[in-house]
Amino acid sequence: MNRNTREMTRVLPRELLMNILSRLPVKTLCKFRCVSREWRNLISDRHFINLHSDRSKRKPKLVFKRFKLNYDSRRNSYQVAIQLSTVDAKEGNLSNKFTKVVDERYINSWVPGSNLLMCVVCFKSVYVCNPSTEEVVKLPDPCHLFIYQSFGFGFLPMRNEYKLVHLWTQYDGRLACEIFTLEDGRESNSGSWRLTGFCPSFIWEGHSPVSVDGVVYWLGWDQDEPEDNKHLVSLDLYTEEFRIVPYPSHFSSVTFIDVDLDFMSLVELRGCLCLVDNVSMNAVMNVWMLKDRENLIWEKLYSINFNGLDGDDDCLFCSPMDDRDGEVLVESNDGKLFIYNLENKTFKKAEDLNRYGDFPCLFFDNFFSLGTRGN
Repeated sequence: MNRNTREMTRVLPRELLMNILSRLPVKTLCKFRCVSREWRNLISDRHFINLHSDRSKRKPKLVFKRFKLNYDSRRNSYQVAIQLSTVDAKEGNLSNKFTKVVDERYINSWVPGSNLLMCVVCFKSVYVCNPSTEEVVKLPDPCHLFIYQSFGFGFLPMRNEYKLVHLWTQYDGRLACEIFTLEDGRESNSGSWRLTGFCPSFIWEGHSPVSVDGVVYWLGWDQDEPEDNKHLVSLDLYTEEFRIVPYPSHFSSVTFIDVDLDFMSLVELRGCLCLVDNVSMNAVMNVWMLKDRENLIWEKLYSINFNGLDGDDDCLFCSPMDDRDGEVLVESNDGKLFIYNLENKTFKKAEDLNRYGDFPCLFFDNFFSLGTRGN
């Protein structure tokens, strides 16, 4: 520890030092842990981590991903370079960028996990990464990775752990479920998958599920009963029990044939599950919020007319990504971002964000460790 650092640690009250350091990115704080034992203990303190988490959630980031396939002629094998760029969602400034090369040939899907971790499903394997700590870990192989499947990924705040859910179709047609648990600081590749039962409904594979407060939700449907197939499927990650969640009552008059699930999506807004409906009216996005999870009470949050969205006549549907301070960050079907003002009912292009790429994920800076580095 140099003299200036010793003086700052001695003179500044602990709470004031916490207040200052909690405004810095995780990548910087991980380096500061090496300054001294005092700083390591302070930055590892649960109160400090909670303070940093609260600040991070007030300043969300976006993660833009790019995948590049390379062929290694010397090894006669393919590799995929995964590049992640983290951008301040409000100001549009690039805060971090890193690249990880994995021995894979395809990237099948990208599954966000409660805006903290990311899951990358490849042709042969599953990886989990934390853009804050730049950790990328290959997990043990799940069962039947190549069959019709879906992954869900959610955080359990009361346990400070993650659960990755893998649903796949068995030969008898049933949708089986297995779960992998990730604990903060534990080596993630040392765990194993657990078979937990069967999902009571088919789920719509073309959509990413969303996790809200320890519950994962999918768009669901029932192949045998088309008139009653309009519902969501939820999995409580604490109890590991499935539940059928009916749509808002508005959808009771809409038949299955009328509903194109490609024009619907699930998002988290204001800490609640929201169902986004681009089906009922042309060029209108209706957002329904599940206000009471136990009693299954929905409330219409707002409607947004995106007809001729800033001259973009090719926009077929939209989905909100973030909602705060009277503005909604909206993503169009072609991956472009817009900011909608709820009071003025006007759109503007998010030029500072769109220059980094398409189809980003909302992200909060966090300390969750996948066990590849010292805590």
